[in-house]
Amino acid sequence: MGSLDNREKSYLLLQDIFDKKEKKGLYSKELLKIERNIKIEEEIKKYFENINRRNYLNKITYMDIKARLPYYLLYKVDKMSMAHAIEARVPFLDYRLVEFSFKIPAKYKMGQGGKYILKKVMKGKLPKEILKREKQPFLVPLNKWYEERLKELAPQIFEQSEIFKRYFNIKAVNSIAKRYEKSKFYYGRQIWSLLSFALWHKLYIERDDIRKPNLNINSFY
Repeated sequence: MGSLDNREKSYLLLQDIFDKKEKKGLYSKELLKIERNIKIEEEIKKYFENINRRNYLNKITYMDIKARLPYYLLYKVDKMSMAHAIEARVPFLDYRLVEFSFKIPAKYKMGQGGKYILKKVMKGKLPKEILKREKQPFLVPLNKWYEERLKELAPQIFEQSEIFKRYFNIKAVNSIAKRYEKSKFYYGRQIWSLLSFALWHKLYIERDDIRKPNLNINSFY
C-alpha cells in the first residue's frame, strides 16, 4: 500500500504485466539483478514534480506524449503499418490540436462518458446513432490467437528458447499457462508477452528460421 503515496511507482504498477511477486518466481537471479539496475522510476520522476490535483491530468498526459506515445504506441503503429504497406495517419496529433487540448478543463475530459468532447464538437454533423453509440474499444484478440494457434505450440516454444533457459523459470512459465483458464484477460496478456519475447529472440538474436519443421509454426503462413 505504500506505493500509493509514490506517484511514480503507482503509475508504473498500472503499466506492469507481472506484479512483484510474480516476477520473483518467474525471473532468474540474473534478470532480477538487471531489472533492479533499470531506473525507470527515476526517469519519469521529473514529470511528477510540482504536481497537484489541479494539474494532475495535464502532467500525466504530457508524460504520455513525451515518453509513452513516441517510444511505445506510435512506434508500434509505424513499424506494423510500414511492414504491411499500410498508410497510417494520426490526425489528432496535429500540434495545434494537442496544444488546444491542454487548455480544455479536466472536467470535460473525465467523468462525462466516452469521447464527450468529440461528440459535442460533432453534434449536428454526425448521425444521432453514431453520437449516442457506446465507445468501441480497439482490443487485439490475443485470447483468440492463443487458443486457435498457439496453445499447443507455446510449451514447445518456451522449452526450445535459449533466452528462457537463461532468464526465466520454465516451471513458472508453464504455471501461468495452466492458470490461463481462470482469468483469460489477466494471464492471456502474460502468456502473449512471454511468447512474443521468445519468438522475437529466436528470430532476431538467435537468427533462427522460425519456419523450420521442428518448430511447427507452418500454420501461421
